[in-house]
Amino acid sequence: MLRLSVCPVAWYLMGKFLEGYQYHMDLSADIFVVTAVVVVVISLLTVIFQVARAAVANPVDALRNE
Repeated sequence: MLRLSVCPVAWYLMGKFLEGYQYHMDLSADIFVVTAVVVVVISLLTVIFQVARAAVANPVDALRNE
């Protein structure tokens, strides 16, 4: 899971890194929030897909192949 204590540190460090460029963009918290939401959604979809596949599978077939 994404640790929320890392986000302010990353925000600060990336802001300092981007200050060195002549043309830079300002970082907002939206970038970190959207990234965290995308990571959680992809993780949940992966787990749900694997659980559904395991629930539908026939256990006899799994034992027969071993």
